[in-house]
Amino acid sequence: MKGSGVQMDLFGSTLFKEEQPTTKVAKPPTLSVEWSFSRRGTLETCPRKYYYQYYGGKQEKRGSPKELDSIRFMKMLSNQHLVSGKIVHSLIRLFLTKAQEGTIYPLDLLKKMARESVTNSIVYTENYQQGDEKKNPYLHLLQEVFEERENYEVTYQEVIDKTSTLLDNFYQSEVFKPFVEAGKKPGAFAEKKFKLPLDDRTKVSGEADLAFWQDGQFVICDWKTGKVDDGDDSMQLLTYTWWAMDTQNVPLDKVKLYKAYLLENEVKEFRLSEREFYMNKIAIRQSADVMLEMAEFGEEGDWSAFTPCNQQKICALCPFQKICQ
Repeated sequence: MKGSGVQMDLFGSTLFKEEQPTTKVAKPPTLSVEWSFSRRGTLETCPRKYYYQYYGGKQEKRGSPKELDSIRFMKMLSNQHLVSGKIVHSLIRLFLTKAQEGTIYPLDLLKKMARESVTNSIVYTENYQQGDEKKNPYLHLLQEVFEERENYEVTYQEVIDKTSTLLDNFYQSEVFKPFVEAGKKPGAFAEKKFKLPLDDRTKVSGEADLAFWQDGQFVICDWKTGKVDDGDDSMQLLTYTWWAMDTQNVPLDKVKLYKAYLLENEVKEFRLSEREFYMNKIAIRQSADVMLEMAEFGEEGDWSAFTPCNQQKICALCPFQKICQ
């Protein structure tokens, strides 16, 4: 019998079955996330901003110009608080990298570069044309300038003054001298990016501002450009510790963690106990699970699944405030 896919002998017994063509069903791609302390902070602060930051731009037509009201463009904006930190971190990295190569940049040069970064960024933002690409790492699109906020010139003079103070303290303060001198030596890590596998769907990423071996211990220093904050960032400290243990083979009790507050000339030391280390690792796992659950909505462009925070102070600093629904 043809047509049934089965052939039988004269007595009705099955001889063999014809092979039927099989239809391959495309499996949906396995969703994955890259957990970071900043990404986790965005999700907890404002889920809607989290959507715009990590998923919204994917829904816009790929290859199209960066329209000035597009999510992809707004992601490029930096406000006054972010840009001062970006500038100082980039100049510290440059200073330490050049020092390791044998060239010591004078303080006046660093401060000049900081001033030029701010003033050139203002001009760059004022004259930004649709589709322009940022070529210079010291150029930033400034949110207050783009939105033509009143007195943005005064705002960014304050940024220049702040970056000058931060660099003065970094370069001259005795409090930070041990870290600066160690960071100038070859072999020290300056803004070392890393990724660690949490499981087959999640990676943990981070960036250590400064790390070096000293007297049998592995020292990690995190430069802070804001005021002294005793908020809970133990998850961030965990990622640094985990990176040291995983890639440098450092025992937990040999990792020394410091937060260096450049604005207020203060250094704080931290250590994670074994219990704190594993408890924070569990907390990261739980946080990553939430991100994975939200990833499906994000990839599908379902922004309604991400609730806006509706907190005035947070919204005022958000680059997506004009399109937030």
